[in-house]
Amino acid sequence: MRLAFLGKGGSGKTTVATAFIQYLRATVPFVVAIDADVNRHLGRGLGLLDAKGFAAHHDAIADYLINDPAVPVAARIGTTPPTRTARFLRPQAADPFLRRYAAQAPGLALLTVGSYETADVGYACYHEKLGTLELVLHHTLDGAGDYLVADVVTGTDNLGTSLAFAYDLNVFVVEPTRKSLAVYADFVALAAPLRQRVRVVINKAEDEADIAFVRNHVPPDDILGVIGYAPAMRQYEEGDPAAIGAFVAANQGTLAAIRAEADGLTRDWATYLARLQAAHATMVGQWYTHVAGSARATDAAFSYAAALAQP
Repeated sequence: MRLAFLGKGGSGKTTVATAFIQYLRATVPFVVAIDADVNRHLGRGLGLLDAKGFAAHHDAIADYLINDPAVPVAARIGTTPPTRTARFLRPQAADPFLRRYAAQAPGLALLTVGSYETADVGYACYHEKLGTLELVLHHTLDGAGDYLVADVVTGTDNLGTSLAFAYDLNVFVVEPTRKSLAVYADFVALAAPLRQRVRVVINKAEDEADIAFVRNHVPPDDILGVIGYAPAMRQYEEGDPAAIGAFVAANQGTLAAIRAEADGLTRDWATYLARLQAAHATMVGQWYTHVAGSARATDAAFSYAAALAQP
């Protein structure tokens, strides 16, 4: 399953995502963590500092994953659907893509999209870098028992690309403030047509009044748990990476509820492929008209199910 942690800037989404990844590491064989935020902080809590983002290698990644010389370089965009010749990422330590582009520790791989470089300032858009992540996730074969956990860009920005449907579960980290709840409400409203599953973790709750405030704005069945404003969180956010262990221990119930929610989901690969093909057609029609004649939108004989069945 693929989980995205998101929220208003400063809500603590990176801290909660880090805690969940560390929680999973103690219970499952392997986790793929993805730092998809322009502000790269996920690696610090995981003890994996990846200095360079993989988006800087877009052309090489596109060549490897698409694996089809008939698709010209200009047409190798994030929404390019897989074909029968495509290569895929599989969530396991020996995967060639992860070995090349991820920082690894026992039971964990960290993929970092990247941030702005000096040459980007003044004209580049972070969505260009997220385009590489789109291509990677659409060429990822994750089955039952696999976990990909992403710390994504703040607010509603993740809805501006095909990543809007790439995750099975969106975990929205909400503070007991009107601004945080407004960002959550905007995301839910925009994501509704995609029928994406959005659940809430209440963070930085100091008392029952804080919890009640959020519950007045969020459907009760959508709330997975509550995280109090604990000393361990403050220590972690002040720069002590070791404090994340105490934070995980103090919030086992909420972290277990997030996993249980993810474990109860099943991805419909046929629907996923149809959405991707539609998104690709839209992207070509609106933004990449110069490659419309050569951008390969579909391979009628391709299916994710068949690709998953391959060794």
